[in-house]
Amino acid sequence: MEKKRFDLELGDLDKTKFVRVIEGRITRKRYKLIKRFVRKYNIDNRYPYGVSEKGYAYRCGCEHDCCGHLVRTEMFATFGNNKTTIELISNYNY
Repeated sequence: MEKKRFDLELGDLDKTKFVRVIEGRITRKRYKLIKRFVRKYNIDNRYPYGVSEKGYAYRCGCEHDCCGHLVRTEMFATFGNNKTTIELISNYNY
């Protein structure tokens, strides 16, 4: 996902939030497409460092906390009247 198409709404040490607003009529097909894309993005990016065989998430490998590495990234879609808002949120270890 290119962040160029998103506008920065919140930029902090431990969290960044990018927002994209799509205006126009949302058909049933577009609604399903956006929901499917958000679901797939969240599944693919749930654990940025991978998962062990037993299902535990790997960490960045730093000895100390507050290293500043990416911990989690999520995407949310909100549907309104002729308007769709997609939020991309990244959390960092601070």
